[in-house]
Amino acid sequence: MKRKVPVILSMLLAAGITAPALTVEAAPAFNPYKTIQAEAKFGDSGVEVTTEASGAKVVSSIDKGDYFFVKDVNFSEGLSKIAISAKAEGPAVIEVRKGGADGEVLGNIKLSNTNGEYKDFSAAMKNVEGKDTIAFVGAGGSVSIDYWSAVAAQTTEPQPEEPQPENPQPENPQPETPENPTTTLNPYDTVEAESAQDKYFAAPLSKDGVNYLGIKANGYIVFKDVDLSKGISGLMITAKSDRPNTSLELHVDSLDSEAVASVKVASPDEFKTNAVKFTSDITDKHDVYLVAKTGTVNLDSWKLMPGANVNPEPENPDPITPDPVDPQPETSVVADPYSDFQAEAASAKDLADVATLDDVTYTSIKANGYIAFKDVDLTQGIAGVMINAKSAAPNTKVDVRVDGIDGQSLGTVKIMSMGAFKSTAVKIDSTVSGKHDLYFVVTNGVADIDTLKVLPGKTTPDPVNPDPVNPDPVTPDPVTPDPVNPDPVNPDPVVTEGLNVRYQINSWGTGYTVDFFVDNKSGSTTNSWTVKVRKDQVSIDDSWCVNIKEEGDYYVITPLDWNSHIENGKSIQFGIIGTGSIGNTLDVSVQ
Repeated sequence: MKRKVPVILSMLLAAGITAPALTVEAAPAFNPYKTIQAEAKFGDSGVEVTTEASGAKVVSSIDKGDYFFVKDVNFSEGLSKIAISAKAEGPAVIEVRKGGADGEVLGNIKLSNTNGEYKDFSAAMKNVEGKDTIAFVGAGGSVSIDYWSAVAAQTTEPQPEEPQPENPQPENPQPETPENPTTTLNPYDTVEAESAQDKYFAAPLSKDGVNYLGIKANGYIVFKDVDLSKGISGLMITAKSDRPNTSLELHVDSLDSEAVASVKVASPDEFKTNAVKFTSDITDKHDVYLVAKTGTVNLDSWKLMPGANVNPEPENPDPITPDPVDPQPETSVVADPYSDFQAEAASAKDLADVATLDDVTYTSIKANGYIAFKDVDLTQGIAGVMINAKSAAPNTKVDVRVDGIDGQSLGTVKIMSMGAFKSTAVKIDSTVSGKHDLYFVVTNGVADIDTLKVLPGKTTPDPVNPDPVNPDPVTPDPVTPDPVNPDPVNPDPVVTEGLNVRYQINSWGTGYTVDFFVDNKSGSTTNSWTVKVRKDQVSIDDSWCVNIKEEGDYYVITPLDWNSHIENGKSIQFGIIGTGSIGNTLDVSVQ
């Protein structure tokens, strides 16, 4: 059973009986409307001060009957609510009492199981005015508290109505507006976090010569009257965090407004710059709120990217009114879907955020989330889709759909890389052509997608090159013999050490894909393999599930880590993509 010994802190004053009254008088009067660390207490019973893995000190082991208290809390603006950042091992209750652990109960803060994380809880309180002692008493369960703060009484809120008399109030805001944060703040240039005019659960910190703000979960900082006349198309922050999946939200004019954007803070050790792109029609002057979510965001600086409609001058209403400018210039980024296009150029998205890591800007899409591209011109058809992506989980899948989130599924791309961005493709047998909306839906895991590309189908060879079209229609024929005689497609490829390589060619006149199959018939498991293809027979523009390098007259193809292992009697598959024409057979070998 843990100890239940009262400990009275002396606030670092010299110990002695000669100055007990001085201890109370010299103690600081806490401002409860700012963040107060729980360990900044005067006395306790049965609790402990411990240090979390993140380095944060907390008051822990608050069981039933345990407590800590703070003296000289200055409720100059009254009290309506108290919020705490805490974790609980199950349902729990913290009583907030006035005057001490046995004093009047002001309110009960109810907690649920937080599964080891610190979360914010709050409860309404009876009003308190002036200086008083506040005690946090365990009434059930086991709780650890990191920090707490109070919300002023409702009676103080009508004060904003007083500014309406134009004499006193214009002079109050105007002395504030000449200050640097309001008049000289340029949101399109780097803004230091510590220049915020208002802070909640945010403290100035400094380390290794960097001054920054530590903004705890659900804490925020505010910049007043920010001139957004250039619009907004993105938010860039330089920050780090003490835990994964922490993010910083951008709100405008009110903390309760819908978040305009959310940026993930990926780095736990050093300050790194991350950005998110978005579309917005926000202009003119606004208050900007930056709100920490999930964990503590250590924010060094931030910057906004100007919007696309910076120069819509009133003299030229006509260029603005033509709707062609609105709908399809935005989708013109994907005017050529047969070349690489960026995932962040999506016209619509859900459960998807743009992030930057190691100079790569990509879109991270959660399970059941998607990105969509409107009115994509598929006049060349669609024989496949290639995605340059990575995932933290194996076998993450991206389903390709047309004309709606519930539209026809054309195929599914499996993302195999869990380290670096790599290209993976899926072959599609479809007659889709013309303009369509393309949806890329993540069905499991989280897909980090950098670029995408559509592989042209068989619909447009005739106008381009009438001559190559004639020989190439012959190439589909080799595909039909394959079902009858799959291996005879390439009877010559030699079986080396019990390994055999087969292939299937899919050509559409101006390009092709080749699916390769490595069969292990050796009688035992193999842990490595190498396929060679002559360079004068194929031109490899891209590939999936393999590494490719050139040696003399050959492309040398080797596996990735996960598909180098082939059990006896099993096969693995990989593929290549090329442009131009291709013959009916290939000189290919495996060893």
